[in-house]
This record gives sequence, structure tokens and C-alpha cells, in this order.
Amino acid sequence: MHQLFKYFSALLVMVLGATLFYCNSQSESSKYGQIVKGRHWEGLIVRTETIPKRKNDPATWTASKKLVLEIEPKLHEHILSTFKDKPGYEWILGNLHDYKIQYTGFYEGDTKILAISFMHISQVKNGEWKEPFGVLGGGQNFFSVLYDTEKKTFSKPSVNADA
Repeated sequence: MHQLFKYFSALLVMVLGATLFYCNSQSESSKYGQIVKGRHWEGLIVRTETIPKRKNDPATWTASKKLVLEIEPKLHEHILSTFKDKPGYEWILGNLHDYKIQYTGFYEGDTKILAISFMHISQVKNGEWKEPFGVLGGGQNFFSVLYDTEKKTFSKPSVNADA
């Protein structure tokens, strides 16, 4: 009886493990790039070749998951320290965990720049944040920052104008 219990326990662990792996692997990408997740955030690393206007554009590049995971803690510190003079700062800060993020790479000369765009979940429905987007207006629901991969610095914090 003890052997039978061990067998079924091992089988259950394998089935649960396979199910969890399958579910995680299914949620790790979208048609437009790789989904990355942290404890309190979720984002899309945009594969620039999936953007019609950017397909085969030598002025773009796709970030790695490693890069995004390395800069995330610094990114949140940057937002806390540099967005204080931006409109809607208190609201953004209080709702930071309710934003989805997109990471899109481009070149400024020879320098790789990562555009990091935030969108509040109230503005995206049915997983629309998993597709490349452009926004005009929207106020504090949309903000962005740039990251210089060589200097390892953030710049140009920006909150969209109201619609």
C-alpha cells in the first residue's frame, strides 16, 4: 500500500508540474514578443520586426529578457525619484502596480536605447497591451522613460498630455 501511495504521489507531482510548465510557457509570449513578469509588474518585450512600420528597420533592436529583468528594480526607483514634478505623480505612484509595460528598442546613432512605455490597465482591454501601441493623449494613464544601455541611465521621463 505504501508503494502504491508513493507511486500515485509521484505521478500527481509530475502531472501538476507538467501542467504548471505548460501554463507558464503558454503565457510567456505573444504574437508580438516575449511576456516578462515580476512580482508586481508584467510587460511585453516587443519584437520590433512584428511592427509593420519597423519591419527590417536597422534602426531598431529587440531587448533581451535578461536586460529587462536587470533594469526593472532601477526603473521603479527612477520613477519614484524623477516623476515627482510630473502631472499626476501621486496617482501614478499609487497605481504603479496597475500598469502594463512595453519595451521597444531603437538606436540613437550607435547607442541602443530602450523605450519603456507604461499603460494603465483601465485603458487596455482583452490583452491589448500585448500588441505594440502608440498613444496620443491619455494623461497619467500613459507614461514613458528611455534607458541608455551603454551608460546604464534613464532619461526623458514623460507623462502623456490629457486627451
